[in-house]
Amino acid sequence: MRRLGALSWDHGASHFSRPRVADSPFHEVLQAAEEAGVLELWNSAIENAGDEGRIGTAEVFLEANSGPWVIDHDSFHSGNIDNIAEERYVGIPDMAAIPTFIAHEIVRATRPGASWIGDDPEPGVPEVLTSCYVDRIRLLTGKEAWIHACSQKQWGMMLRVREGGHMWYKPFECDFMLLATNAPTAASLLEAIVVGDSGEEECSRDFESGKRLSCSRQQAKATPWLHDVDFLSGAELNEKNINKNMKYHTCIQACVLELAAAARGVGGNTCWALTVAFDRPLGLPYDAIYLSCKEQANVGFGGNKSSERCPIVFFANNSSKPGRPGGGRGAAEAGWGYRWAEVCKAPEMGAGECWVVHANPDWSNLRSGWTSDDVAKELCAEFLRLIGIKESRTCSELCTDKCVRVCYNKAFKWNHHVPLNRAVESGHLPYLLYPHFGLGLCGDWISGAGADVAYDGGVALGEAVASHLAELGEFGVRDSGENVERPHAVGSSDLG
Repeated sequence: MRRLGALSWDHGASHFSRPRVADSPFHEVLQAAEEAGVLELWNSAIENAGDEGRIGTAEVFLEANSGPWVIDHDSFHSGNIDNIAEERYVGIPDMAAIPTFIAHEIVRATRPGASWIGDDPEPGVPEVLTSCYVDRIRLLTGKEAWIHACSQKQWGMMLRVREGGHMWYKPFECDFMLLATNAPTAASLLEAIVVGDSGEEECSRDFESGKRLSCSRQQAKATPWLHDVDFLSGAELNEKNINKNMKYHTCIQACVLELAAAARGVGGNTCWALTVAFDRPLGLPYDAIYLSCKEQANVGFGGNKSSERCPIVFFANNSSKPGRPGGGRGAAEAGWGYRWAEVCKAPEMGAGECWVVHANPDWSNLRSGWTSDDVAKELCAEFLRLIGIKESRTCSELCTDKCVRVCYNKAFKWNHHVPLNRAVESGHLPYLLYPHFGLGLCGDWISGAGADVAYDGGVALGEAVASHLAELGEFGVRDSGENVERPHAVGSSDLG
């Protein structure tokens, strides 16, 4: 989400639909969000009035075989890309309102100050932070002599939290570490994990030099038990899988490296997203549209080249969404915030619209190394050419409805838009969990894409962890005896 004064753009996920699975936990979230007023249907008033809708799909083709790309308006369909009608929901006042609502109202998480993270005296109270970065992730052995000395937890890490213009550093320990992110980020975090212990002097020296204490890939290959464990199909790491003659932390490190390699093996495309504001409404018959190229068989070998693709795959009028300036009727009520964004050059204050444009993967990948300014300029030109409107740079040129002035434009790069493959086979659990050393992972590279799939995968992982901790006597489920095993960092002596 991007906000500038009274202007706003949802340049990532523009909207989402109801869950595809009937018993999805995401159903309850949508219902609660609707009741709280942070979720609404996009263009519900128009659709309820019997109109076929202003959000859907259409085909594009090259005019005169080599001219500009043109939208085939007759091909417009108000369903999704598979021609299936669906309800489209948006967050109020922006798409970021949904995860915020989940954190605060569904999970009941608190937002501590940067220096107080992890210090809540009441155990089990969820906490949420933004602008937080993780350094030096370590699987603790109980022998640490530095910042995690005497910790009874499984994992230790250093948090860097940006707050109030300052950067706070805070050591943090936990029993379970769950990585809910995309494949490249998960791989980077897994590769940063240190397994084992070191003395205070050695640890301090390695921290300054940036050295990572871990076994090498050659050591990882020397763990034949690991290749007999199908960890990607949910097999748990336990004593039977571990070669008792090996060091326990070497086995764990090998498994972590194997997970990192699996995450690195998930491909993904770049997606450049344009956020642009115009000085007046564009007057298009659509509020959002997904584009696909016409079948090439209709043009023959002398016409369109089969390799040709329209640079744009999606565009949306963000000002048409409920809860945005103008109440879904454009930016007519944006007022001084809009005028300020236009650097006081608009002929009519606040009479424009905010649009989001997504480029296709091939176009984006070829320009992945470009600057944001260069991409914004070219992608904006492609968008205006596609919709048949010219850009004006002076107010005197605004003589027809086919001319607009760009008041603001900026491009954002989505580095891992949608995974091209998954690290697990279809039908697998939507997460990976290794309870014996407290590591879990979920994300679209494991469960598949979709807001409902992402949420349900996170819920399933959380329930699996809760079930494991309950077996150990956590969360108020106590054994009859007083001595209850707690999650702890295990060493070679635990192998029996």
